[in-house]
Amino acid sequence: MQKNNIKLIYFDFSFWRVDICRLTLSIGKIPYEYLRIPRRDWLIKKKSGDFIFGQLPVMTINGKMFGQTAAMARYCGKLANLIPNNEIDVLLVDQILDVANDITYIIGPSIREKNLDKKKKMRLELNKKTIPIWLSHLENFLIDNKKSNFFVTDKLTIADIIMWRILLWLSCGLLEDISKDIVKEFKLLNEYFNFISSYETIRETNEYKEIVREISKRTMIM
Repeated sequence: MQKNNIKLIYFDFSFWRVDICRLTLSIGKIPYEYLRIPRRDWLIKKKSGDFIFGQLPVMTINGKMFGQTAAMARYCGKLANLIPNNEIDVLLVDQILDVANDITYIIGPSIREKNLDKKKKMRLELNKKTIPIWLSHLENFLIDNKKSNFFVTDKLTIADIIMWRILLWLSCGLLEDISKDIVKEFKLLNEYFNFISSYETIRETNEYKEIVREISKRTMIM
């Protein structure tokens, strides 16, 4: 059977929406091409109409373009055998995908805010109240999965890749006025984050190393 020619396209910086696909494909030993578009070039490219929904990331498969983070993640997860077989477990994975999107949406306005005083106020509210509520929900999710140290089932799934990348984003220092210790306030979630961060299947990928290296450089610049 002929292999699909897969290409991922995103901006010229690391973010969870594309990183989860990159990591998943790499873990599954599935070849792909990764194209970064400089942010300064995006407006012109967006106006061209060449990008589905006028958004990034997108994925092309044998030249046909597809969009939407969740759809792309599920496709990559199926290719890499990181989607569970049980329908209830698949539902749990989808929940994690939606939680990642929800967390991104609640942080989004503070990223776009230009007024520094307003931005700081928004971030402090996120740090003190909003994000801890979501992390508490995730902690309970871990408690409910008594099968293992993973988020869903007793082995690595794409849910773990998603959660690792979201927790890294929240705690790496890129989000000014969001405490780097925010995940550490939740014992089980912090243990889970450390477990996945040291999980060999993920750590051995070049993508993991690139993501961590890029984030380290960006936080040093700030």
